[in-house]
Amino acid sequence: GGQPVAGEASPGPATERVRAASAALLARLMGSDPFGGSAGPTGTYVAGGYQLFITPGSPTPADPQLARPPVAWPLSLALGSFGQPDPAGGTGARIGNVIGPDSATLGPILAAATQITPFSSGGKLWTVVARPLLPDEVAALGG
Repeated sequence: GGQPVAGEASPGPATERVRAASAALLARLMGSDPFGGSAGPTGTYVAGGYQLFITPGSPTPADPQLARPPVAWPLSLALGSFGQPDPAGGTGARIGNVIGPDSATLGPILAAATQITPFSSGGKLWTVVARPLLPDEVAALGG
């Protein structure tokens, strides 16, 4: 810092205390402090279910050389009938949830896919975007 500007008060002890407290809080937030609780187990979260956003057609990568081969949809219910219509997704879009044994089947396939992986179902190609469900969402769905 330079010299204080005329008419501007120099930082006092209260300002310095606020700065020190802010720095200490930031250090705690960025560290591993459990804030009085016990730390939970570490590891990779395994979703108990997924919310799927499905649109007809294959995803279009920015670079055609990045195109991925289609993956066969592994569940018995075809993507064209999955869940319910999703007006926000456009014509033919669907939205629905997968929990239980179906999510255990689907999980590894979704983990291996990318956002430009097309899925084949019912003789057509589909784009599937998955959002892992949180434990309370799975419980609310009966999982």
